[in-house]
Amino acid sequence: MQIEEMKSDFKQWGNWARSCPSRSLGYPNQAPFDKFRGSSIRSTQTMSDDRALEIDQALAKVFHDDAETMVAVIGHFQYLMNYVELSNFTKESDEIKHMSKDRVGLLINNAISWIAGYFVGSAAA
Repeated sequence: MQIEEMKSDFKQWGNWARSCPSRSLGYPNQAPFDKFRGSSIRSTQTMSDDRALEIDQALAKVFHDDAETMVAVIGHFQYLMNYVELSNFTKESDEIKHMSKDRVGLLINNAISWIAGYFVGSAAA
């Protein structure tokens, strides 16, 4: 799987997660993110539920103990926050360690690469 293809899948997964009616999947309330975005974000779902769940499960499996990466990935792809907005969000949070915009970018790019590798490894097995 190519990195660019995985990046596209992450964007579609973010659309899927935003439109997902079930909060049982554990996605955070959008209210804290809205403070930085100014309003709710609406988009159409373009990915099948099966593919979105594959990405969701891969993220949970690979990054289950990495809150920083999950905040960066969910903030960027689900809530469409840019790196500076995510950095500012973490600066004002009492629960999340502050991350620079460069750190946010690094975490997002690493996550895309790790999940692409996860799917390549899963296909080979």
